[in-house]
Parts: sequence; structure tokens; C-alpha cells
Amino acid sequence: MLRSILSIITGFLTIAIGMSLCTVLAVKVMLGGVSADSSTEPTPAFLAVNIVYSLAFALLGGYMAGFVAKKYPVRHAGALACMMVFLSVLSLTTPYSLRPLWYSLLIGGLCPIVTVVGGYIREVQTKVRVPAGGTS
Repeated sequence: MLRSILSIITGFLTIAIGMSLCTVLAVKVMLGGVSADSSTEPTPAFLAVNIVYSLAFALLGGYMAGFVAKKYPVRHAGALACMMVFLSVLSLTTPYSLRPLWYSLLIGGLCPIVTVVGGYIREVQTKVRVPAGGTS
């Protein structure tokens, strides 16, 4: 039980820290260093880069949740994905956001799916492989 909770926390921190660091870097490089909370509207290029690294960290977060859990990596990545859906719905209720609605829906919809794929990749890695011509 403790390992399960730790796996979900690890996956979430992987996503949150990775995305935060990349966002700070992308804001500095692509938006001239303005604060992400300022009134500067994000450019299409910034949003595209943000989507790419968000999906990459979602994949890594799901993988890490499965790695730490050791057993049932897809289930643990799925639990993390459920938490992400909940947080995405909460972020949609934010009264003021410079992000376009399509962006929030895309990130909120794809990141949880990609997180489960990360858990699946970990599960595939942990399956015992039988050598060619060998018996199980």
C-alpha cells in the first residue's frame, strides 16, 4: 500500500517538476522571460513546445509510477492518470487563464492517456522474455 502511494507521488512529482522547469525555460527563451502569469499571451510556437514536453513528462511520470510500484505498473499509472484528470477539470474552472480552451482540453485529455502508456511500457519491460527456441 505504501509503495503504491509512493509510486503515484513519484510519478506526479516527475511530471510536475519536469513540466515546471521546462515551462520556466520555455518562457525565458520563447516569450522573452516574462512571467507565465503575466498578461502576455502565449504564442502558437510556445504552446506547441509546451504540448510536446508535457506529453514527454506524462509518459515519463507514468513509467516512473510503474517503476516504483514494481507490481501492476499500468494500474498505478492509471491511478496517476485519474488524479491528472481530476486536476485538469479543476484547472478548467479557473476563472482567468491566458491558455486557449483547446489547449487545456488537449493537455487534459492526452496527458492522462500518455501516462498510462508510460505504465504500459514499464509493464512490457518487466515481463519475462523466453529466449528464441527456449521453453517457458
